[in-house]
Parts: sequence; structure tokens; C-alpha cells
Amino acid sequence: MSADTGDYVGRVWSSSIGGEIGSDLDAPTPAQSFDELAIVMKRAAGLRFDERLPNFHLYGTDIVQAALSAGHGAYVATLPLVHNDTYKDQLREDFMSAYRWMQRKWRDRLPLSTTVGSITWHGLNMRVERLRWSRSVAKRLRVALPTEVDPRSYSARCGWE
Repeated sequence: MSADTGDYVGRVWSSSIGGEIGSDLDAPTPAQSFDELAIVMKRAAGLRFDERLPNFHLYGTDIVQAALSAGHGAYVATLPLVHNDTYKDQLREDFMSAYRWMQRKWRDRLPLSTTVGSITWHGLNMRVERLRWSRSVAKRLRVALPTEVDPRSYSARCGWE
């Protein structure tokens, strides 16, 4: 997510939405959040993923915020990436526990835009997002593609051979 606009930036193929999203960037772009896809860090920065973060969600956003808090940058670059992510019918309690943890940890930086929705102090927007997801299950299931397919075939669809 762009630090300036909160918009999606970069380019990625996602099997859960059955296609490519985003566009190429002219240069690396400052970020406020990453999806948990490909994260490259300079070891000398001394950053570590926070093991207290519950479950396997929002650690991309957490590491970006940790980098920014330490005075480092965080950037999105154009790379040929396939996010071979599985279809999710709903944002379940495992996601919501990570969301609530992020609300507490980064309270002074809220709101934070993520690829799933904004993290806000009140969380009302996430209730709306969960309702929207529940109403769009059939539509999203129709476009999702299997993750058992070799990701190189999805890469070829994007012309990244």
C-alpha cells in the first residue's frame, strides 16, 4: 500500500482473485503496508518479525511499521510476483485477533491501509468489510483459481516468462 495515497501499488498475479492487479511502477514507491508475499530486508537494519503477533496475518504491515519507527524506509518495487494464495470465504477470528493486536501496537499510527482493509482505532470499517465479504462469497469463489497449478503458468499469463 502506498504511504502517500493508501492505494494498491506494484503488480502481482493473485490466484485468489483469478488475475493480475496493480501496474508497473517507474521507481520504488514508499509503502505503509505490504501483503505477506515477498519481503526483502537488509540484515544490518536489525529488524525482526514480532513473534507476539498472533496467527499468520498482517506481519507485512507490522514489519513496515517497525522499519518506519526505526527510521528506515519501506518500498514497493515492480517485480514479477505470483501470489498463489488460497480463496478465503471470510475474514475469520484468526485474522481479527491479529487485527486487534495491530490496533493496540500501532495505535499512534492509525489509520493504516492494508491490502485487506484499514486498521483503525475503532474497527468499525472491518465490520463493514466482513459484511461485504460475506455478501460476495459466490462471486469471489467463481473467479478464484486453484493453488495446485504450477505458478509458472500464472506467470506466463502475465508475460513474465
